[in-house]
Amino acid sequence: MSKEIYLTGDRPTGKLHIGHYIGSLKNRVAMQNSGEYEPFVMIADTQAFTDNARNPEKIRQSLTEVALDYLAVGIDPTKTTIFVQSQIKGLFELTEYFMNLVSVAVSYTHLRAHETDSYLVCRLLLEKKKNNNAERAILLDNNQ
Repeated sequence: MSKEIYLTGDRPTGKLHIGHYIGSLKNRVAMQNSGEYEPFVMIADTQAFTDNARNPEKIRQSLTEVALDYLAVGIDPTKTTIFVQSQIKGLFELTEYFMNLVSVAVSYTHLRAHETDSYLVCRLLLEKKKNNNAERAILLDNNQ
């Protein structure tokens, strides 16, 4: 039986706090430890540049802090794939192509740029799993 995939992440704009833990991190650890899922956690540094472009050092420093916070709350790198968004070359390229193709704004006011990136990563992972006879993937918003 194949495991369902979930993808979530955080923007590295500072240390994670109790709100992150209650709202998301606690559930990520529980899902990771359930054995029912193949978790992927993205540190979304590219997305963080959208509103922190004038302070790239903040993002660089926060990237390490977020990774350490993940480990501190129990996200286990032997069970969960943790990756940095900017280090996945194809993710950035696909996002650029997609953004150039979109000429009409999405009508959903809650849709943020990171959801677009997450969707693309999830589709890539789903295609990978389809090639390995997987049935489906789950995409979780980082606010859950």
